[in-house]
Amino acid sequence: MVRRLRPEPGRHDHRRVRPGEEVSRVNTLLNRLSGRLLAAVVAALLLTATFFVFTGGNQQRTLTAHFSRAVAIYKGSEVRLMGVRIGTVDAVVPEGDSVRVEMTYDARYPLPAGAKAVIITPTLVADRFVQITPAYTKGRQLADGADIPLDRTGSPVEIDRIYKSLADLSNALGPNGANKTGALDALISSGANALRGQGDLANQTINNMAGAADVFGNNSGALFSSVRQLAQLTQVLAANDQFVNQFMGDLAGASSQLAGERDDLQAALAALARAVGTVRSFVHDNKSLVTSDIEDLTQVLGALAKEKDALGTAVQLGPLGLGNLATAFDIKTGTIGARVQFGDACGQHMPCLPTPPVIGTVLCQVVVNSGTANASAICDVLKKITNLLAVSKSASAGQQRTATSSPQIGTSSRSTSLAGLLGGGQG
Repeated sequence: MVRRLRPEPGRHDHRRVRPGEEVSRVNTLLNRLSGRLLAAVVAALLLTATFFVFTGGNQQRTLTAHFSRAVAIYKGSEVRLMGVRIGTVDAVVPEGDSVRVEMTYDARYPLPAGAKAVIITPTLVADRFVQITPAYTKGRQLADGADIPLDRTGSPVEIDRIYKSLADLSNALGPNGANKTGALDALISSGANALRGQGDLANQTINNMAGAADVFGNNSGALFSSVRQLAQLTQVLAANDQFVNQFMGDLAGASSQLAGERDDLQAALAALARAVGTVRSFVHDNKSLVTSDIEDLTQVLGALAKEKDALGTAVQLGPLGLGNLATAFDIKTGTIGARVQFGDACGQHMPCLPTPPVIGTVLCQVVVNSGTANASAICDVLKKITNLLAVSKSASAGQQRTATSSPQIGTSSRSTSLAGLLGGGQG
């Protein structure tokens, strides 16, 4: 900004401005502007410093807690963390059965996510304050504007409540209460007589109770977990009350039925007891035999296990064989019709049947075992037939050799031996 100077009226200065004078004027103006700017910057810094001094230069956070009672807590009461003031109470608002306390605290002091709030009474005449506990160490932090519910807050017991409770207890135990007829005096006298000379035992009992309390305290997590599970079980039973009642009714009916048959049950249990005793005596007296039988049974089971393939085949083919046997039975003659196929190879290079005398012996044994009358006479006939069969077999073998060496045209090749007839002959 350049300031223009006008000459006074009536005066005309026709003097020319020199270049050096113009530069000096500009420098003067710049110096004036720099001084003003510097003063403005200094003033701004002073205002900022003053603001930080009076406000602390820290961000504030809000917190709300719900108490069952908030006696002697007002707006402006202190909020402390482990005895150190970190904020103040902004509002105390009654809400039905609880009191809402709104607080503001310094953000430099983070609080844990599960923080609790307790109203503390230092002395009878000192002001109460809200204590936040515990201090933050690590993990999640309590968010700005967080709300601490009623189950995480605590309020002190008022002195007048204590006096009232003591007065009620005194009246209940006094001459107008439980001791109206001397019952309390009798109880105290009886207790004194019972504990006289039993100090060591009473001391041990108290120590045991203290130990039990320590055990419960050290295992409070598991104990409360069991209580919660029992509560859940109770809720499930309550939700299924109809089915529970039906089950209890059925159980009562079963109990009634068993009660009506208790004599039979008693007799059955007595018989079972006698049977168990008999088995026990038998096993005791025949322990060696039972052991050997079990070993033999183990061997049999092992053999069956090894022959499981053969047993499977028998199970598969057994029904077919029984069906064929039923089909082959002739109801008219009462015999089983079967055809024994004697192949042409029998008695040649690959003998496939026993010799006729052996066959006769086997057939005779079958007749004898069947209990047939005149078994000896039948055996004689069978022996004669098998002997003839042996002679015929020899003759047939000679004829076959002759036919093979010099075959004749027009000669029948059908076998006339018994083996050939039974085998179906040769075609």
